[in-house]
Amino acid sequence: MNVRWTWLLTGGALGLGLFVFLTEPKGGVRVTGSSGAAPYVPMKAADVTAVEFIRSNAVVRVERSAEAWRMREPVTYPAQVTAVEALLSALERMQPRRWMSLKEVGGPEALKGFGLDSSAPTLTLESAQGPWLLRIGSQTPLGDQFYFQRVGLDGVFTGDGKVFNLIPTSAAAWRDRNLVDLRDLSVDRFELRRKTTIEAVRDPLTRQWRLVKPLAGRANSDRINGLITTLQMTPVTAFVTDSPFVDLETFGFQSPEAEVLLGAGDRTAAQLQFGRVATNAPGQMFVRRLSHTNIVLVPTPISVLLQAPLAEFRDRRLLSTDLDVTWIEFQLGTNQALAERKGTNWTIVQPGPYEADPVEVGYLLGGLAALRIRDFPSAGVADYGRYGLNPPAFQVRLSSGTNSPLELQFSAPTGGDTVYARRGDEPGVYDLSWPEVEALPRTVGQLRSVTFSPTQLLKVTVHQAGHERVLERGSDGGWKVAIGEPGNLLAPALDETVYRLGHLATRRWPVLNEAQLTNLPSARELAHEVVFHFSPGAPLRTLRWRILSVNEAAAVVLVYLDDDSRPVGRELPGGLYEDFRREFSIP
Repeated sequence: MNVRWTWLLTGGALGLGLFVFLTEPKGGVRVTGSSGAAPYVPMKAADVTAVEFIRSNAVVRVERSAEAWRMREPVTYPAQVTAVEALLSALERMQPRRWMSLKEVGGPEALKGFGLDSSAPTLTLESAQGPWLLRIGSQTPLGDQFYFQRVGLDGVFTGDGKVFNLIPTSAAAWRDRNLVDLRDLSVDRFELRRKTTIEAVRDPLTRQWRLVKPLAGRANSDRINGLITTLQMTPVTAFVTDSPFVDLETFGFQSPEAEVLLGAGDRTAAQLQFGRVATNAPGQMFVRRLSHTNIVLVPTPISVLLQAPLAEFRDRRLLSTDLDVTWIEFQLGTNQALAERKGTNWTIVQPGPYEADPVEVGYLLGGLAALRIRDFPSAGVADYGRYGLNPPAFQVRLSSGTNSPLELQFSAPTGGDTVYARRGDEPGVYDLSWPEVEALPRTVGQLRSVTFSPTQLLKVTVHQAGHERVLERGSDGGWKVAIGEPGNLLAPALDETVYRLGHLATRRWPVLNEAQLTNLPSARELAHEVVFHFSPGAPLRTLRWRILSVNEAAAVVLVYLDDDSRPVGRELPGGLYEDFRREFSIP
């Protein structure tokens, strides 16, 4: 092969490649028109560091900082991130539909007909690679496209009309419409200044709020967090003025209705003054952002939250912290007890030791956590006796490990359904619902385990209408009548009844006046009492059942555990009572 021709062909290929490299757009497209084609290379949205839009003498400029956008002109202000990103994304995706050379449009003098005369707005995108400029013209006759020029290229392009609609018409279009900007901030200080100033700080460990003004105490964390969230989500409906030199009285800021200050560490995250309602904008009120000295309009419903009384900012839970309780001390009159948790098991160590019923312990702890404060009668009390708390009718101490116990005190019901309570670590008293307190287990008899099996029962003593009958379990596991009339005695049926009694799930309640119940005509008429005697190792030595009354639905009984003279009340469902009466009555 001729070497000369080889070199000629190689050189031609290289020349053609160079021509393509120089004339074809890099990463872009060639836009065709009736008079030829022009390259168009968009800028990647991720590379843009600043956007500037100039219309007449008005300048809007935003700059990227740590993946956020901030307005620099005409004011320094947080930018509306979604609006900026939407325009950049649309510009990156836009592929111009048509290109017309300058000769085709009729020369420079004809550009005015496309909205591209010397006064045409300019859009500049800045990046590390340099600026990217567009001159923005008018919309096409059909409105689905717009005319623009890419500075540095000849002619006019037409682009998607959706991009045209994303270009800001004013600075307000790109200003952040959130009333406060708390991005990447952990607010730990809240202050609401009004006639009664409310100030709260957040515990760095529990992240719960505590009031420090006008009183010290637990705060309603949900209320404060909700108010902060509402402030952050409240939209600015209009930007009134950015001038620091305004007549404050005109907008109601000489004596603002309220002022909110949010702190994050050593800095003030936001400080807002709430003025009067705008007369020419119903449903809107003036708010002054002191960090920017500007005045804006926001919807008036936010003012309702700011006017809430102090009580709404206080924690209405009597027990607000999730304690890992390991000790429970409680006292109802002279009935005292101490329960200890080891692992997942609870034991009543004083008096005792007795196995505790985990369900009833759960009712106690869960019930305490569920108690809700209805009212705050007094923040500071000199005489707790006025509220029935000196001494209290019922008190509980909760301990977590070696930490100091938390003491809760309750009065007796004081008419209606009211009971007063206090915490040992807080001043003042609280108004609670008596039915909610009454439902709490409050005696040893309520917390002891009364679960047993038939094999643990050795003897049953029945007293009824002055007669006695004794049943004993024999060495073969069967039952026999030791004292009294034999009657019908079916051991399987008796054991089945005992099993159901040993796994009875009905709640127990404290009996504060035993004589009042035992003197009921129904109790005297029935005169029916049954005593269970258990084998060693069972959770009980004896269990005494005393029938008080009977109806179709249930029987009401007093239950005495071992030697405890203070019974608890309980119900036997109608069907179970019928079996109880059949097995443990005197023929």
